[in-house]
Amino acid sequence: MEAEYTKTTRPDPDSGVYTDYTLSRNTIYCCEKFQAYCKKFPSWSYQVGKFTIVDSITYDGNGQIPIDYCPFCGKRIKYRQRKDQPKKR
Repeated sequence: MEAEYTKTTRPDPDSGVYTDYTLSRNTIYCCEKFQAYCKKFPSWSYQVGKFTIVDSITYDGNGQIPIDYCPFCGKRIKYRQRKDQPKKR
């Protein structure tokens, strides 16, 4: 499985800069179970840029563990940043 994402850096008033990793809509999943799981539960982390599994939930947020293999079929997930051309105005 190959997960393509785009990295976007935006200004943030609190920390100065915020980085967002957006998964491509054209991602082809390795198995139907993982695709169904991702539809039901938000498993893509926009802060980390990887698929994650929630480890613990607290009042402050949740603890996420990045994964490199599919939890259902065991195939390796290859993460690749897509370099988009700048848009012309």
